[in-house]
Amino acid sequence: MILRIVLTILIITLVVAGYYYFSDYQETKKSAEFVKFAGVVAETSIAAELYRNNSDSFLIARDAILNKYAVSINDLLMFKKRYRGDEFQWAEFWDKVVLVSDSLIAQQQIRLRQPIDSLPDSTDN
Repeated sequence: MILRIVLTILIITLVVAGYYYFSDYQETKKSAEFVKFAGVVAETSIAAELYRNNSDSFLIARDAILNKYAVSINDLLMFKKRYRGDEFQWAEFWDKVVLVSDSLIAQQQIRLRQPIDSLPDSTDN
């Protein structure tokens, strides 16, 4: 009888631990995916603004960004389909996009504030 109770408690404990492990794994995986795609969206939107009047340069920058993150346009479409209709997930995703965009813009503003002679050039002079 005691063995049956101990075994039941052990099985329940394993099921609960497995559930928490799996949910943490899924959350970590989703967060990593959001960070990856948020970087793509943020950098592409900044490139779109920078190359607003030059579509050829934008397409080159967009392709470089997609290669940097190892993402294809099809991957972006699949990402969009996966979270279609789930507004809570999209809110979390766009929060990450805003964080990445803000950090990229802040970094660019710091570079613009530096005197021109202090900016490094390609010859390291």
